[in-house]
Amino acid sequence: MSKLRLMMIFIPMVIFSPLAIDIFLPALPEMASNMSTSMISMQWTITCFILSLGIGQLIFGPLSDRFGRRPIALGGIIVYGISALLMSMIHQFEWHIALRFLQGIGACSIVVTAYSSVRDRLNTTESSAVYSYLNGAICCIPALAPVLGYHLSRDFGWESTFLFMAGFAVISGLLIYFTFDESRPATSTSNSQSISFANYRAVLAESKFTFHAILVMLAMSIILAYVSSAPALLMDKLGLSQEDFTFWFSVNAVVCIVASIIVPHIAKNLGVKRAIELGLVLLMGVGGLLIVQETITSAVNYMIPVIVSSIGFSLLMGVCTGQALSPFKHTAGTAAAVLGFIQMSGAALLVTFIQAMGFGASEQLILLSILVLCTYIYWKIPRFNRKILAHN
Repeated sequence: MSKLRLMMIFIPMVIFSPLAIDIFLPALPEMASNMSTSMISMQWTITCFILSLGIGQLIFGPLSDRFGRRPIALGGIIVYGISALLMSMIHQFEWHIALRFLQGIGACSIVVTAYSSVRDRLNTTESSAVYSYLNGAICCIPALAPVLGYHLSRDFGWESTFLFMAGFAVISGLLIYFTFDESRPATSTSNSQSISFANYRAVLAESKFTFHAILVMLAMSIILAYVSSAPALLMDKLGLSQEDFTFWFSVNAVVCIVASIIVPHIAKNLGVKRAIELGLVLLMGVGGLLIVQETITSAVNYMIPVIVSSIGFSLLMGVCTGQALSPFKHTAGTAAAVLGFIQMSGAALLVTFIQAMGFGASEQLILLSILVLCTYIYWKIPRFNRKILAHN
């Protein structure tokens, strides 16, 4: 199978998750009104999805090794599509949250099998190129999906965004059913021990992995706090229209795309350790910028620190992921599953806890920046630094 044909299959598979996060954001105020709940409560529809996305990492990676990539992917698409269809018809908040969790489980199984299949079919050099293209496709969704969601919700109501997800699942499901062949190697595990907590503990025992996984989680937490809190702050409190909100969200997404492209060059020129340090400084600077402003009176006041955090996020995600997985040459799949769980579920739980304490949008980012500062100080302790030293 040619790489072009593979890309046509894999790109729809990897954008299930960002599509489900970004397309309905402009419609959150309308959804909150229809479900008779607050914008603060509607934040759960994002954090719950991310939480299930992380939990699924520990499950579907090993299951795809045992049962194959194709059945896990197709099963996930069915779950994703049915969940989206039901959410377009059910207006009860509690049922919506339950279905969002289920939708996240479906999305996770699709993405995990896509990345596993790339590894199955291609060598290291070829797979690295494909991963780059797939990450580029993922980065484009936050810029495009809110624009589409704005027009859909404006013309047809918020339910149309979930109907679009269901339709996307049907079309992509048919494409994958007829073109996605099984790729699981014959040597993959097929016994009942494919999900092994002992293997997970071995990964967590590696200090280099744990430290860089925490950095990834904190970076993800800042982005999640922004994505889940921005609609309430910008549209509900500051009075931005859906169109203006979509504009600012897309601007930040474009910054993420550009930053993702230049990060490899920065890491190459600065070295891994200095690139990580730069990313941490940028994330810490977010808190400083917000503290100096004291109060948020316009979208610019809030979005400038957010854009700074997105650059720091892009720096840390790629570099820290590589560092975290570097000790696991022969167990990269298990290590990647644990890393994904910490990144997604850890960030979701941390942000949910902070939001439950009643902190506002800017206060959440300030608190998370303080946690980054604490991690940075700990990193500078010579005895600890030697254990997790990032080699160039």
